[in-house]
Amino acid sequence: MVDADDICDWICKKCCSHCCFDETKYSERENNKSTERLMRGLVFVGYIYVLVMAVFMDSILWDNFIVSIPFFALYCFSLYLLELLRFKDPGIINKQPSNSEAITPQPCQEAITPLKQRTNTQEHSIEIEIPHHTPAKTRAVGPPRSKYCKVCEAQISKFDHHCVWIGNCVGEKNQLHFLSFLIIESIFLSFCAFLCGNSLYRVASSITNVSEPNGRILFTMAVLLPSIITALVLALFPFLMFCNHLYMICINQTSYESYKIESAYRRKEEVPTYNHGCRANIVAFIQQITLEDNKFMTWNRVKNPKPSND
Repeated sequence: MVDADDICDWICKKCCSHCCFDETKYSERENNKSTERLMRGLVFVGYIYVLVMAVFMDSILWDNFIVSIPFFALYCFSLYLLELLRFKDPGIINKQPSNSEAITPQPCQEAITPLKQRTNTQEHSIEIEIPHHTPAKTRAVGPPRSKYCKVCEAQISKFDHHCVWIGNCVGEKNQLHFLSFLIIESIFLSFCAFLCGNSLYRVASSITNVSEPNGRILFTMAVLLPSIITALVLALFPFLMFCNHLYMICINQTSYESYKIESAYRRKEEVPTYNHGCRANIVAFIQQITLEDNKFMTWNRVKNPKPSND
């Protein structure tokens, strides 16, 4: 037999789970942000380590302007692209619906029928009807190839992926800048690996007595060798991503669409593709990056409409 207090508690929990603060979604969002900060922090530490080794160890950077000018130019340009990608509009769809198509959000409430009391010969029992919930947040269906990003809380045109390194999505409007950032970062980190390797070679060449090497020289070699490996690993990752995105452009596909195609293939389902040949796909990409409305985004991102208090 169902107790009346249990029924009331169940109704309150169902109502509060939708009407009040959603702790689960908030926790998931905070966990995503924490993971994003951790990954960016680890890469930043490795980046600074390689940069310090390349600049302040015994390198040719301060002896030759032909080397130092391209190095610092690449460094400044990579920082510029990084900050540009953080604030640039990835293709947020903020088109407001017309008056005929506008959807009036409904208050966040449960359609609960009144409790019905049924009397038996010995004790009372309560029967209820399972409530039908109408979600308060109405998410508009975007155009083809768009996707709603839960981290950015926006509908992104030609969504590719959400990049934790730049803290923004990669979409229709910033894909070219993302490709530029990948190749510039790969070249810059390869340059750092070259400088560290050159410093290591010069330090190793200064050892005259192999049987009794200098402690300072050994320490310098022990510090420079990991920096070379770190720089090469950090340079390889954006280079592979750059090659992958070039391939995706040639087949007119995004990373998210590639994932959907692989999932559909395992389920033996069909997914629409947009591959019209390599030449036509490259022309479509060039037309994509020349759109006139490629502007900076504001911090007032388009979110799900909130219910009115009326």
